[in-house]
Amino acid sequence: MTDSKTNNELIIATNLFRELLHRHLEVTNQDDDKDEIATLLYLLATSYIVTSELEAAVKMFHKALDVVQDELLKGKVHSALGQVFVIKDEQKEAKKHYRKAIKLFRKIGDEEGIRQLSGVIAAPPLSDTEPEDLTKQIRLGAMVTCKQAFYTLMTQKENQ
Repeated sequence: MTDSKTNNELIIATNLFRELLHRHLEVTNQDDDKDEIATLLYLLATSYIVTSELEAAVKMFHKALDVVQDELLKGKVHSALGQVFVIKDEQKEAKKHYRKAIKLFRKIGDEEGIRQLSGVIAAPPLSDTEPEDLTKQIRLGAMVTCKQAFYTLMTQKENQ
């Protein structure tokens, strides 16, 4: 498979995922479940990382922060924002969001979240890593998150 064919397939799959998320968001908005709305916005933002639409990702993550109530989800949003700013080579902003995530993870006792992000902050400067490799790693993680969420949403739809 060529890179351009793979990229086109990725874009098509991501757009279908976004369409599914938008449909769920419409229904959830009627229920006014703030954390469910925040989760859907988080997933939409993550899908923008997959396609390297970083400004759209930042915008969606901030919308999620505007409504989220769950501390763990809020921490995940800040962690994901940190990743976006790493890709954008805005290390100061990345570390600011990583620190906010760690603070939230400490508050709720999420030792795994604390360990992962403490390692990121304590590591050599993020700019010492090859930017292309770091971007690929972050995008791959975003793809995995989207894939898992897609299967979860499809399973929920089948069970209704």
